Amino acid sequence: MGSNARHVLVVDDDKGSRIVLDHMLRSLGVIPLLASSAALALDFIHEYGDGICLVLVDLAMPEVNGFELSNVILNELELYHLPIIAITARDTVDVKSLADTIGIRQIVPKPFVVEELQDALNPYLTAPSCASKVN
Repeated sequence: MGSNARHVLVVDDDKGSRIVLDHMLRSLGVIPLLASSAALALDFIHEYGDGICLVLVDLAMPEVNGFELSNVILNELELYHLPIIAITARDTVDVKSLADTIGIRQIVPKPFVVEELQDALNPYLTAPSCASKVN
């Protein structure tokens, strides 16, 4: 994978969700990096660095949940520029408040409609930090 490729990191413990997101992202011309856990996601971040232009994270994962992972990415690793979109079945005021506090840019409710998720992703995928990495 060359440095000109744009990658979206998908972090979800549900294999079915990863498969759907993999196909959707590939149809948009994006190379997905699929992680089933926070530990694998952090490995991808260390390996690909600035080659990752967006993170999609499930909030309800075992061990390290999506809130904790997002906090590590944004606040401990200080990757403030890296947009994170949460995908969750728990779309409540408390979830939105915590997401805002951590720095998660947007929440997409599960089950998601592919067209709605594409609409949510489009501003990030066309942003200079991501679009400039198009092959």
